[in-house]
Amino acid sequence: MGKDSHNLDLLRSLAVTLVLLDHTMKFLGAAGNWPFDINWVGRLGVAFFFVHTSFVLMLSLERTNLPGWRLPVNFYVRRLFRLYPLSGFVVLFTWLSGIPQATIHPNVIYGVTITPGVLLSNLTLTQNFVPQGVDILGQLWSLPIELDMYLLLPLLFFLARRWPRAFLWAAWPLAVMLALFATQAQVPGVWRLNWLSFAPCFVPGVMAYLLHSRVAARFASWWWPIFLLAMAFLFMLHPGWGPARFIALCIGLTFPLFKEQTNRFVNFVTYTVAKYSYGIYLGHLFVIWAAFYALRQFSPYLQGAVFVLLLFAIPWLFYVAIEQPGISIGKHIAQKITGNSVQPQLKPVVESRV
Repeated sequence: MGKDSHNLDLLRSLAVTLVLLDHTMKFLGAAGNWPFDINWVGRLGVAFFFVHTSFVLMLSLERTNLPGWRLPVNFYVRRLFRLYPLSGFVVLFTWLSGIPQATIHPNVIYGVTITPGVLLSNLTLTQNFVPQGVDILGQLWSLPIELDMYLLLPLLFFLARRWPRAFLWAAWPLAVMLALFATQAQVPGVWRLNWLSFAPCFVPGVMAYLLHSRVAARFASWWWPIFLLAMAFLFMLHPGWGPARFIALCIGLTFPLFKEQTNRFVNFVTYTVAKYSYGIYLGHLFVIWAAFYALRQFSPYLQGAVFVLLLFAIPWLFYVAIEQPGISIGKHIAQKITGNSVQPQLKPVVESRV
């Protein structure tokens, strides 16, 4: 596998596209025109994100190659500076501007009452640990889950490297049992366990990491997008988090079997979307609001043009002004705390864009 995986770019691009499609169709009042529940389109995209995230972060941990406590500390510092700067900016912008971005309905987006506690939980991405937690932005619900799983990923990395065969056989069934327990456990107070119910969507990414260096790619590259679309179609026949866990497993087990994409145009598009996907994910509700609500008195052609323009401009601005500096600062601080990594003598791996 080369330094950049075009297949991973395609997976991440599809994930953010599904979320964007979900929210845009609901705002435009077109959700009823689909033969399935549009709400689950975006949730499937989030499941794709979870598989992608755990895979590339396993590769990031492998590449870091620090001994003992230095590895998880380096990982946590870099992840915090990757996740928090942009999410914090978007939360503060939403609060200060008063632009509603909490729930989507046909032709309108509603906000929430932002108390100091709500603001603090959203800034710290701890809504899922707060009783009756509220998301200032509707799509922000997934980031606390991702942040919580970060705590476990170094442990999963160690277990997968130490006992790869046992991990491949046992990790996902154990994750499912843990998820079922977490779903049923109604623990009062702050120590809620519902975030663990998404573990079966993360574990397949670790399995894909183990398999990608052990399994030869056999299928032509063009089967990869067809396979992903087929998984999405099957999921939408019977949507739910249970089926989403199984779809995640299928992706994790089969990802290494597909050869890398070779079409230059497709690779350029998916690389670009993947690169700016975090900004697209956090900024797209504002884009929808600005284009279709703030300009609702104007021509639909103007609304569409503004939508496309902002959909390109805002994620790019986010990346240049916030994401990339945050990544650089996190890398610098992590190296100051833990020292430089010793580069392993391994084949090149995928560059993490999470």
